[in-house]
Amino acid sequence: MKNCTKHFIERWVERIVGITVDKQAKEYISLNQEMIKEHANKSFDFAQFVYKGQLGDNITRNYYIKDDMVFVTNTTDDAFITIYKVDLGFTDKLNATVVKGLLEEIEKLRKEEEEIELQIMM
Repeated sequence: MKNCTKHFIERWVERIVGITVDKQAKEYISLNQEMIKEHANKSFDFAQFVYKGQLGDNITRNYYIKDDMVFVTNTTDDAFITIYKVDLGFTDKLNATVVKGLLEEIEKLRKEEEEIELQIMM
């Protein structure tokens, strides 16, 4: 089970649960912290790795996606740092279709990269 940073839990409540009022969010976290951690870890079990690298803050992070959730973990992959909800400005169905297409393209490019690396080794 991955550790959940305070920031991650706050963002989960804000972005996934949908509670944006600070007082309500703090109360929800106080009453449901273990459930949040459990749900985050269960959701992450089905997430797909997307990227390892630096974005903006120059700290290397790991990025995973599950449906419309982007999980950001630390470099050792044992703690959740934050979470984002994918919203490309379309309907939920169209957002999901775009995400699926992007993931398929990433997988295709990974396979091509592996083939090139194998050819270089030979």
